[in-house]
Amino acid sequence: MTWSVDVLHYATGLVPGAQVRWLTGFDQWQVFHFNAFLLRQDGQNVLVDCGIDDLDVFNTVLRSTLGERGLLHPAGPGVSIRSLLAERGLEPRDIDVVALTHLHIDHVANAQMFRNATFLMSRVGYERHADLERRLPEMVPEAVFPSGAIGFLREKPGRLELVDDGPTALAGISAKHVGGHTADCTAFIVDGDIGKVIFPSDTAWTALNIAERHPPGSVVNVAECYEAFRWLNATKGIVLPPHDAQLSDLLSRKADEPRTNEEV
Repeated sequence: MTWSVDVLHYATGLVPGAQVRWLTGFDQWQVFHFNAFLLRQDGQNVLVDCGIDDLDVFNTVLRSTLGERGLLHPAGPGVSIRSLLAERGLEPRDIDVVALTHLHIDHVANAQMFRNATFLMSRVGYERHADLERRLPEMVPEAVFPSGAIGFLREKPGRLELVDDGPTALAGISAKHVGGHTADCTAFIVDGDIGKVIFPSDTAWTALNIAERHPPGSVVNVAECYEAFRWLNATKGIVLPPHDAQLSDLLSRKADEPRTNEEV
């Protein structure tokens, strides 16, 4: 059995080049898409990340660090994760599982919308995040690690399911902790109806990060990024970096086609 894969593009913004690619592109800005992903199989509905519908919350943070140029905008009039699900005949209550690649605001802020869902997260990633909360809270600030959403995950036993590397309880979906961008970053590997699909988390923001083996500028462990790129380049599959502006092109490639160094 395989999963259908659908991109939920909910917002677009400009990101400084040095934030996209470590220690380069200081005079450039790059278009970023903000996406979640919907997987469906035999009546099961799974999200990879759940996005943020209240862009004003995130934009308050972005305005203070990047100015007006760095603000996010809806991908279209009235577009949100909720509206994109509705277009597909779904409501938040229909989502069975949310697989979280990490706990940044644009990936987890909508968590409270999905009260019927179980949330999957890497055990190693969660433990590393919790360790930073205790020892170095300045590395996991409220501005980008929203305590409301994270508290929601923790408040009810069984809501958050910690998974080890390898197959999860969902047939055809595996997890792999990769770290790099944040301590908790996790990749999910899915048996899709278009072939093997890999969601690499923000350790690879775009296809170019992987093709050039160039870590993102927003990073806590550069070595883990390089290790993730080595794994991704050695693994046959369709890799879907969550902020790549040309995901539709990446989805159209066959799983066994080589990745290129072309600009995206």
